[in-house]
Amino acid sequence: MLYATQTLYGVPVDQQEANWSTATLRDVHTWLQRGARFTGVAWKNDEFGVVVTALNRVRKALGGKVTHRALGLGRTLTFDKITGSGTSWADESENKIRLNFGFGSADEDDVNTTIHEVGHIVDGNAYPGLGYWSVSSSVWTDAAGWQLAGEHWVLTPAGRAGAPTGRAWKDPLEDFAETFACYVEMHPANLPGSRGYPHREYTPDLARRNALTTALNTFR
Repeated sequence: MLYATQTLYGVPVDQQEANWSTATLRDVHTWLQRGARFTGVAWKNDEFGVVVTALNRVRKALGGKVTHRALGLGRTLTFDKITGSGTSWADESENKIRLNFGFGSADEDDVNTTIHEVGHIVDGNAYPGLGYWSVSSSVWTDAAGWQLAGEHWVLTPAGRAGAPTGRAWKDPLEDFAETFACYVEMHPANLPGSRGYPHREYTPDLARRNALTTALNTFR
């Protein structure tokens, strides 16, 4: 899909966008100064709003210093807007999150997805150069109940019971990202403004929350 574009702070934006928000643009400028970058096809106001809302919630939950280190803002965190059939995903090696907002207006679900993908970035930055902390350190796998069976990770029944969502049952990486998203969304600093993570069946168990704290402490 092609867009008529112009640039805003060097970011490609949709020239047809008529509903620019002063508050959103101010937040975009602030996060650009902090080390975020926006690339890809033409961004719209509500899509900018999704990312800055997610980043603001993360910063409220983690604090400025930990956010800067955990998100790798010192070497730039890139949000790359994509279109088509691809899904949103994070690449820790490039410190980049690719976001597909689909068709229609971006909404709270997209905010939650962005925070989840930020969780993958945090997971990668907690073990720089060595892959993801959640599978490279036994702290997470032991706490969450993951066991390696051959080449595949298997979650124990107790681990399933303590997981924040069914999505977290997939593997340790998804489990970590879902737990991180829950931590951010349900942090007192984000309530009641945050409506909470939709589709979240449970709250992560204490062992997961303690293991997440261990990961975040690597950035303090």
